[in-house]
Amino acid sequence: MSFDTNKITGVSPGVTLTAAPKEYNDVAAALKAAQADDGNELVVGYHNEAGETKYALVDIDTAKGETRAASGFDPGQLQFDASAHVFAAVVSTDKVKGFDEVSVVATAGAEDVLTHAEGSLVLARAATDKQLDRHGSVRNTTVGFRRSDSNLDWGHMVKVNKLSVLDDVVRSRGQLAGEMQVLGQQIDAARTQKNPDTAAKLEARLAQVSSRDQELGTYGAILQAELLTDTLDVDMAIPGTVGPKGEPMAVGDHRKDFEKATVPLRDQRAQVAYALSQATDPAVRAGLTAQHDGLTLAITSLDQRVVDVRGAALNQAKRDMALAQIGGALAGATNELGGLKTKLAGLEAQLQTINASNDLYEDRVKNMAAVQTQIDSVKAAIDTNLSTLIGVMEKEIGNYAKHSEGGKVAKAAVDLLKAEVGQLKVLKASSGLPSFIVDAALSLLKANHAELQTSELLQTVSEGAQNWDGVSPKEGMQLLQIDADVQTYKTAYKAAKARVTEIEAKAKVPPPRELAVVPQTQVGNACGTTSLSMVLTYLKAPAKFSAVATVDDAIRPHKYVDSFTAPTSIVNYARDTGLQARMTQDAGTEDLKKILDQGLPPVILTDWPDEGKKPDGTGLHYVVVSGYEVHNGETRWTITNPHGKVEKLTNAELMERWSNLQLSTPVRTFDTGFNRLMLTIAPKDGVLTTPDGKSMPVSSVQMPPSRVPVIAAGLVAVANEVMSAVDETFDTAHDVKDEAVYVKGKINDATGGLSDKVWELLKPDFL
Repeated sequence: MSFDTNKITGVSPGVTLTAAPKEYNDVAAALKAAQADDGNELVVGYHNEAGETKYALVDIDTAKGETRAASGFDPGQLQFDASAHVFAAVVSTDKVKGFDEVSVVATAGAEDVLTHAEGSLVLARAATDKQLDRHGSVRNTTVGFRRSDSNLDWGHMVKVNKLSVLDDVVRSRGQLAGEMQVLGQQIDAARTQKNPDTAAKLEARLAQVSSRDQELGTYGAILQAELLTDTLDVDMAIPGTVGPKGEPMAVGDHRKDFEKATVPLRDQRAQVAYALSQATDPAVRAGLTAQHDGLTLAITSLDQRVVDVRGAALNQAKRDMALAQIGGALAGATNELGGLKTKLAGLEAQLQTINASNDLYEDRVKNMAAVQTQIDSVKAAIDTNLSTLIGVMEKEIGNYAKHSEGGKVAKAAVDLLKAEVGQLKVLKASSGLPSFIVDAALSLLKANHAELQTSELLQTVSEGAQNWDGVSPKEGMQLLQIDADVQTYKTAYKAAKARVTEIEAKAKVPPPRELAVVPQTQVGNACGTTSLSMVLTYLKAPAKFSAVATVDDAIRPHKYVDSFTAPTSIVNYARDTGLQARMTQDAGTEDLKKILDQGLPPVILTDWPDEGKKPDGTGLHYVVVSGYEVHNGETRWTITNPHGKVEKLTNAELMERWSNLQLSTPVRTFDTGFNRLMLTIAPKDGVLTTPDGKSMPVSSVQMPPSRVPVIAAGLVAVANEVMSAVDETFDTAHDVKDEAVYVKGKINDATGGLSDKVWELLKPDFL
């Protein structure tokens, strides 16, 4: 059965794979067929159901004969179902005919290091051999187990993958060693407990594991030998060596010198070995044996020198890779911070739009909260950016230290890297603190901890790099650049955090200056007494004085007439209960603000229309002003209405309802004489709480001036007496007309001879 291409995913739209690919037993044959065929091919290495290694040649068809690049096909996106048992694949496209492009993808799993590593490297070597024969380098390719975005040559890429496989082999052997140790303990326990069957099964398992370990060991040794004899290492410099012209010696050249030195030794040892095989005399044989052993020791010593030199070069390569990863992480993290700052600028523009709007406070709070959520997301991204950078740096510093040479300079290089990441950790630990504290912490740590004395470490590393002492000149340049990049990142990070703080301050909507007056619902015409009750309750007056029923019975004791409340009655009641009270005619909005800012909610008399209508003199109504908000130069007022609710009014709406009040009756419209009437009630001692939560002693309160509208107040008082008289008339059954004459006289006294007009306005309908 041929390979099932349905088990390949990640294929771009418009690209199809052949359903029945050709099969080959040999990788070379499969690659040769791919090379000879026109178009685009995918060579897939896999294990079939019988456990055989096969290579499938899959045609890649693109729409209208497009090239792979034009179709958007990306081999790096290919995924293989686990049931397909794919260990690697090579993409050979039409461009490969000129050997411009070869891509190797692999999905090797850690569960079978030997099989997958072998298969992946077979394909990688085969593709690389072709590549090196015709061309020289490949850009942005994927080889073996990891992807690289660097413009490295294929030989280096395969070499890196060999190192990766070797690391996997070492790790797997460590796991097997642990399993063998456990199996040995279990076998001893089974024997002690006299369980021969169990012991036999465990011994069989131990034999399997041991065989696998030996197999991995052999493969690792071969792979290591490949690395030591790689012909591509001629360009890898050996730390601490100098050639004839003062240049650092390369591994390949150095190894050739050693190999030349061993040639006569090997020839001589061959001659000694031959002589030893012919000799029979014990003394002669002993001498020849000693010579042979000496030559072998010399050759082995030279070979070990080659291994040591090669190891130093490999360590150099690993350190270079670690530093490159750190540099890339710093550049990427800094760029990401720049993108986040751009996003913050967009959020700041949104905040400016919200602040410039005339929306209600509640709507602006809602809109600000939505923006704040996005700010929080950016803030978290900034913190994640730093944490991720620290994680990458610590990992790569570990890799760098693992392959570091001994000596003062090498240690200084490691300490320098630790110092750099240490500064970033200080940033992380102090996240949320003011910038001046962060700067102070960095300075303090740098002054008192040797690992953060970067200037001294940089000097040591720079001097050592010039002489190849522990680090190469390239490393020295990389370390200097990393130090500069860390400083750049720190500046960018602190700037980003400062921008968050700056913008968060703009995301706060100043709350209205409001007092927590609890709304109550009036019964009948009890708006005045209910408003007074709300104020007394807010001022924490005893319930025996502040309860609305108590207030209403005292001010409006009528049984039969639902009378209104005179402002003087409100003032007098407050004074009778031991409070201060002022009546102010012709008050203004600044008077309202001044009283509210001192923690006192004033009562005002308004012409309150039905919803959707304008004031028309039919709705004289007391309300409590419990707060205000100034936004974009406009004032909005918070009204606690004895209708049992809290309402908002614009400044224009308030002035329209509060000014020059009129009273409309079926007969005529009457000017009441009330204009912006404000009633202020305050305790005589104690402490008040202002809208911004501050405490203010009552002794500091500035009460408004007392300005009483004489005629208007008198008329209202007379009207109250009319209501009282009518009520008493019904209660005592006196002659209504006699009572009316008495009331008319009272009106005449209060209005100075205007009794006829006022009487016509106020007299009951039945008179």
